[in-house]
Amino acid sequence: MTGSLAASACIKERKNAEKKLRYCSISLSLWISPGDRNERTRIFLERAVALMKLGRMNEAKNDLRRAMQDAKGADDGSEEDIFTRLQLEGAQRLDFVRWIEGD
Repeated sequence: MTGSLAASACIKERKNAEKKLRYCSISLSLWISPGDRNERTRIFLERAVALMKLGRMNEAKNDLRRAMQDAKGADDGSEEDIFTRLQLEGAQRLDFVRWIEGD
């Protein structure tokens, strides 16, 4: 239950990146539902957004890679949702692809 509450707070928190990061990290540390790939993908994505806002780009890149890994092959639009969410944060799709694939 705590993991579910933290996941909800992770996704909903928009103003405070430190709070968002904390909620997302708690949710991922308590993760016990390996079957719900979509929610885990979303939490990794939201944690990456928080990390980017805090200037922690290498950590953000790792979480974005994990979100993309989870989303790849799913026929549910979750990979496209990642790009849409990042565009809301001002990231351009081509820059994002180059950034996440390159080191």
